[in-house]
Amino acid sequence: MDLTSTATSTSGRAMQRKRTRTDNTEMQAYTSIAEMTETTRMTEMPSTQFFAMAELVEILAKSLDASSLINVAMTNRFLFEILEHLLWPELDLCDPNEIQRRLHSPKGREALYRSIGTVRHLKLHVSALHYLVDSMARYSDENHNRPTTIESNFDPTSPKGKTKTLATLPWRGPDWLPELPLVNPLTVALPPITDLCSLDFEMFDSQGQNIFPAATAYTHQEDFSETYYRSLEIRGELELTWLLSHNTALTRVQLNNYAFSSIDVSLHFVRAIARLTSLQDLDLNLRLCEMSLHSILRILYCNLPASLETLRLRCRYYTGRKSDMVIWQSDEGLFAPGDETGPIVHRRGGPLKYLKSIRIVFDHKTNEWLLGEFVRSCPALEAISPPLWPGENCHLLTEAVVDRCPRLRELDNCGHGSADILKALPDDSLDVLSNHSFAAGDKVNPILEMVAMQHCRSIRKIRLVQCQHIDGKTVRSILMNCRSLEHFSVQDKDRSSIRLKDLVEGEWNAVRLKVLDITVELRQQRYTAAYLRKQGQAMPAVTEGTWERLKKFYRRLGALKDIEVLNLRIKSKELQWLDESGQVRPAPPSNSSGKEIDDDWNSDSEPRTENHNSADATFPGFLSLGDKRAGRRGYLKLLAGLTNLRELRGHVQATTSETRWTVGRREMVWMVKNWPSLEVIELFPADGEMGKCRQHLDWFEQEHKNICVKQATPLV
Repeated sequence: MDLTSTATSTSGRAMQRKRTRTDNTEMQAYTSIAEMTETTRMTEMPSTQFFAMAELVEILAKSLDASSLINVAMTNRFLFEILEHLLWPELDLCDPNEIQRRLHSPKGREALYRSIGTVRHLKLHVSALHYLVDSMARYSDENHNRPTTIESNFDPTSPKGKTKTLATLPWRGPDWLPELPLVNPLTVALPPITDLCSLDFEMFDSQGQNIFPAATAYTHQEDFSETYYRSLEIRGELELTWLLSHNTALTRVQLNNYAFSSIDVSLHFVRAIARLTSLQDLDLNLRLCEMSLHSILRILYCNLPASLETLRLRCRYYTGRKSDMVIWQSDEGLFAPGDETGPIVHRRGGPLKYLKSIRIVFDHKTNEWLLGEFVRSCPALEAISPPLWPGENCHLLTEAVVDRCPRLRELDNCGHGSADILKALPDDSLDVLSNHSFAAGDKVNPILEMVAMQHCRSIRKIRLVQCQHIDGKTVRSILMNCRSLEHFSVQDKDRSSIRLKDLVEGEWNAVRLKVLDITVELRQQRYTAAYLRKQGQAMPAVTEGTWERLKKFYRRLGALKDIEVLNLRIKSKELQWLDESGQVRPAPPSNSSGKEIDDDWNSDSEPRTENHNSADATFPGFLSLGDKRAGRRGYLKLLAGLTNLRELRGHVQATTSETRWTVGRREMVWMVKNWPSLEVIELFPADGEMGKCRQHLDWFEQEHKNICVKQATPLV
């Protein structure tokens, strides 16, 4: 009895504990579910508030390209109202289609007037600027909604007298104008463009003429003085000055073919430039007579904003109308004729401590003292492009660069001035040597030789475009001595080519190359019939020595482990080296003497300007793995070390007389396997003629769509 009661009580307590544990588990489950629900409810509220439909559409639309964004915005009115401000960050009025869409319809002008304040990057020429101002003024006049801020222009060329104005408010000069009595003030209602960050302006449109209809002038054109429309250039200068003066947040300004018509225009333009306190990049391409250049440079150098980082100044002279712009330097400052009481423009308070790059290209010699003094105010200068002056006229500029520019690392323009500066620089202090315009004179080879000797440990980049002929010995010296060289490019294939035998002589120490862009001159060694009969040999077109040079050249290319871009071009009179079966193509002798013919020119130092069509030429054996049974040579395996190769360009087509028979699927598979970083290989010509391509080339294009296999531009 006692045992039974004890067992019953024990079982009851166990059942009670089990029910208690079950109740606790259910309570914990309910509690955790409630907490999760509350947490979800708390996290959903801000998400719902943040991801409103309009904001969500705007966030997603920022990832679209321009055409897709326009298509989405034109779907319905709701999306257009949300995305309208995203359609105007960049406005290109150099494109006639853009002008037709934006300005040639009432709705387009309405949208432009409503959103012109959101434009950040503006590109236009003088005709587009006229049309923009006229369209905005016409729209405001038609809707009786003039801007609250009345801007002003002036006409320094019109005679004294009363000039009618469009606006009813009295004329008030802006703050940036000097305290001078301006002739015939003119008030015009202009669009509120005040938040630009970038401005590209061309004094002439791309077609060289006005592309707009005759109705470009304002509706009340008769209200303007006739002298104001006497020159479109004058009006363009005035409107451009107004545009610069009201966009002080500009960081980049590029002006092409700009000419100053009067002294007043130049002073107001320079004063507007001086007020751009955030300007970092200034590119001026001027058209001036020689008398005006010194005056413009003087006031420009003294008034550049202190925030400037890059200055590109180009000038070409023209023999047009006479200019009365004469400004001279006195003890008290810069003065203009008729106003000797004080300086007409203010001087910058300090040096240009942020200016790092100066590129100056002039047609003729200008004031060297002025340029030297300007360089002395640029202590942070890292790159300079001196004008192409004779060497004896550059000593002041050279002294300024050496004394006041200790950070100089880049030299542009391989010309007379560059030679003097390079000679005066400390050893191993130059990093980049390049030219962005034609390098005149005979100083190119001496400059490269000085670089190879004095800056062989520091030079990293040599990029030459449109230069004079470069000797093969000079190129060989660069490749043998410059150990830190990473970029070597000589892109003018019509003038500068490097002979194959100069490339393979000596040992290359430039093993860190990442970009190699050169033109190789292939010359076949040919022998006369009489000479070959004495040797008891048949007449070859490509001798064994030439094959050995090619093999040595390919082996050196394969040793460039860091190479990323390889652009190899051919210059040769003998275009087709191999026949359709991959065998040497015989060539007839060029004369009857027993003399070896190795050169087509007398000396390597002579400029070679012949332009031979090498469109059907490839480097012999470059793209082939070879076939010993067929006696076909192939050196593609020598390039197996180019694991970082991204671009292979130049005469490497697989559709020439040689390669369309010697390059097969085996070579294609080998390239993909051994060059894993490959993005571009120019196997197909740019003209798109692929009908003669074999099946393996089509297979390569289909299987590897991420690799571009077509030339960007035709090779000549």
